[in-house]
Amino acid sequence: MISLKLRVRGRVQRVGFRRFCLDLAQEFGISGLIRNLADGSVELIIQGDSEKIERFLSSLNRAPKPIVIREISKEEIEVDPSLKYFRIEYGPLEEELQEGFGAMQSGRVQGLQGGIQGVQGRVQGLQGGIQGVFRRYKEGVQFPLEEVW
Repeated sequence: MISLKLRVRGRVQRVGFRRFCLDLAQEFGISGLIRNLADGSVELIIQGDSEKIERFLSSLNRAPKPIVIREISKEEIEVDPSLKYFRIEYGPLEEELQEGFGAMQSGRVQGLQGGIQGVQGRVQGLQGGIQGVFRRYKEGVQFPLEEVW
């Protein structure tokens, strides 16, 4: 079993990064903790067998947007037997509320972008349908109105 202390820099606060790491740690059976730091970075302590730790570290690369990892520093530390599970170490309530709203806002923006793309696709489909009706009309094709509507 090994134990590492990580410092992750980038866009890692108020974007759901701690929750992402919790999910990964549970997926790979790693113990430890994660906390936000005042400088905007995040600190992790991760413990487990080396193969699981390597899989965890390589999986950080698939962090969903809007998470952006710019740098990860690693330091091997002594194993802490009191860390049986992986947990998020929460800060003051007002900071946590801000984090929740920030992650929610990022999710909303992505949702809105997806909705806009869906509407754009529907508009293009309608334009194509209207052009088809006009083309048939110009060609003198007779068709009942039910086909149009």
